[in-house]
Amino acid sequence: AFNTSFAQVRTHDGRDSFANTTDIRIPASLRDSVQAVLGLQGVHMAHTFAVVNQSNTAALSGHNPLDFPVIYGASGLNPASGVDTAVWGWGSMAPTLGDLAQFESDNGLAATTTNVVCTDYGGYNSGITRTDDPTCDSFDEGSIEWDLDSQDIVSMSGGVKSLTFYAAYGGYNSSITTSLNAIIDPPATIPLASVINGSFGECERYQDSGQGGDGSAQADDALFMIGQAQGQTFSISTGDRGADECVAFGFPPAKNSASYPASSPYVIAASGTTLNATSSTYGRETVWASSGGSPSSFESAPSWQNSRTYGTYKGSRGPDVAFDANPTTGAIIYVSANGGYVQVGGTSLSAPLFTGSWARLLGNGAVDPMTAAGQQLYALPASYFHDVRSGNNHGYIARPGWDWATGLGSLDLSKFSAGP
Repeated sequence: AFNTSFAQVRTHDGRDSFANTTDIRIPASLRDSVQAVLGLQGVHMAHTFAVVNQSNTAALSGHNPLDFPVIYGASGLNPASGVDTAVWGWGSMAPTLGDLAQFESDNGLAATTTNVVCTDYGGYNSGITRTDDPTCDSFDEGSIEWDLDSQDIVSMSGGVKSLTFYAAYGGYNSSITTSLNAIIDPPATIPLASVINGSFGECERYQDSGQGGDGSAQADDALFMIGQAQGQTFSISTGDRGADECVAFGFPPAKNSASYPASSPYVIAASGTTLNATSSTYGRETVWASSGGSPSSFESAPSWQNSRTYGTYKGSRGPDVAFDANPTTGAIIYVSANGGYVQVGGTSLSAPLFTGSWARLLGNGAVDPMTAAGQQLYALPASYFHDVRSGNNHGYIARPGWDWATGLGSLDLSKFSAGP
């Protein structure tokens, strides 16, 4: 149908997979209505951004996730008890449900109402969606990631109305798009999530149809636009390979190598910092050297960000906010697969910190649920942010105001007022 054939291939990470051997050709009658054809390769996959702490740096220390709302100034805000949230990932969510329950019990928190939506249940491109089996008939593909997301969202938000786990089959691009479809249009009985966390990504060149990618970026952007229009905010990690996400996958070094989906203009891109703070007092933040953060190679900055961009790639899409991500200052979470509590960072931490923050602001009526989150963030006074002014991510140096490494910086939630 698309004038190509398939070949069995061995991937760089040792998997047996498949890929189309030539670029597809969309029939002329369909070119005005088809953005991309997904599912023609299983080589390029998204990866998560959780990093376990291996350092013994005495000057820095990790934090109980319940410290973060205090450090970032949320003590005067009510919990997000009326806000529906979601974690977007893949694999079995059964271990994560148990780990979240253990974390809540250990910290005296009320149990969170949870749901699991399995898309492509049981196998790649199965087309089956189920909500009654948290294992998703899949193997555990890294519960430490979804543990980090969920325990920090619950802590940072003060508690949410519901937390739904959307589980694709693996990190395959087409399966992730199928899961995104379900987030935008959830199954019956599943609430529409107002804030969704995605702590994963890959070199955007693999997904951009204009650079030889599979077109999943174009497909996902169309869905993100719908989500944004119906009041959904996506918080996405920028990655843990510094400014050049693509060089690790064989591309030549380039200073416009961002991670997708963080580079989409329809999401909030969360990069990472090293947080200097006690359990109750904010000190300062510097750029975490491994944090993603760079201009996109194909996405343009949305109108509210465009005027802040500068240099060679002025007008390109860049990060929006930054929160703690350094594993040495990261979150101490419960992970049964690791034998108990473990300290974890990466931009997989910064994204859920923003997710919980935005849910809390929505719950307090401090932001408008139907106006794009980015539009609101860029309209706030500079005093509402902790401006990150030092450090670099091996490509971009922090500077006063917005920058390519950390965007606007982290939110100072003490500047927002609690609602009734």
